Amino acid sequence: MLRQKMATKRELRERWNVEPGRTIRERILDFERPLRAGHGRSSEEIFKLLEGLPYRDEVPYGRDLRGADFLGSREMDFSDTDFSYSTRVGSFYDCNLERARFDESGEAISLGNVLNGASFRKAKLRSCFMRESQARNCCFDDANVYHMDFKGTDLSGSSFRNANCKGVSFSRSILLNCDFRGANLEEAVFAETVIDKTTDFRGASLINACHDDDYDNAGNFLSHGVDLRLANYDATTKFGTDPLAFPLEYHRRAVEIATRDYGAEGMKMAAFFQRSIDHMLARGERSIDWENEQIANLNPQDRALYEEIMDETFRSLR
Repeated sequence: MLRQKMATKRELRERWNVEPGRTIRERILDFERPLRAGHGRSSEEIFKLLEGLPYRDEVPYGRDLRGADFLGSREMDFSDTDFSYSTRVGSFYDCNLERARFDESGEAISLGNVLNGASFRKAKLRSCFMRESQARNCCFDDANVYHMDFKGTDLSGSSFRNANCKGVSFSRSILLNCDFRGANLEEAVFAETVIDKTTDFRGASLINACHDDDYDNAGNFLSHGVDLRLANYDATTKFGTDPLAFPLEYHRRAVEIATRDYGAEGMKMAAFFQRSIDHMLARGERSIDWENEQIANLNPQDRALYEEIMDETFRSLR
């Protein structure tokens, strides 16, 4: 007997825009609106609203919220629920998300909960909060968790293979038995982080990672650093500092924004940013003085456009 083909990502997202999914979506939204400050209601009430939803039988126990764009809740049990392909995850507070699936989902705000065994494969969780959580044995393989905040979270046994963890905060988190092979950990923060030889950094880039003791501007001690070489690493692991790493990222992003959003004038400014990139690659830190001279020579209109694009670039990289 031939196995029935599973629904595609597009089908799972579109089903919420046509009947009966459209009405089911509105009923769930009506149910969710009063739940912002404690409620004592059960998530089973939400799952009952899913009756008749196309493709629901593909998910065990019918806990199927794949492809939705209206997610988020408080004090609910969403264990074993499938949120894969959701375009907007939103926020979950004090929820049980054990073994939940968020594969290829995006735009999460906060996931501070119990998440043991959850999957975030290829998810886009940029700048999401997962503080003080239990997230043991989770999968973040190939995910984009750029600038995500895992402060105080137990991530023991979790996998981040080939994930973009640039600028992520692992402050006070537990990374025992974690797999970071091939991950981008540049500029990640490891203040008082728990690691040992079971933490695998082989093939990872830790350029500009923050791992020294931290002090405030007055010299007062804030937190202990961590020796990253306590972890498992090899010749493919990248340690050290690169003062041009952030300026290059910043300018490359500026090229994208100028080209995409600012028409013909933006194309001219993109060429300006590209020249700065070329000088950085050729001359290193000495290129900073060159760029300052070029900025000073811009006419008032181009100078205003330069500053506008740079402001937008800064916001996009936060």
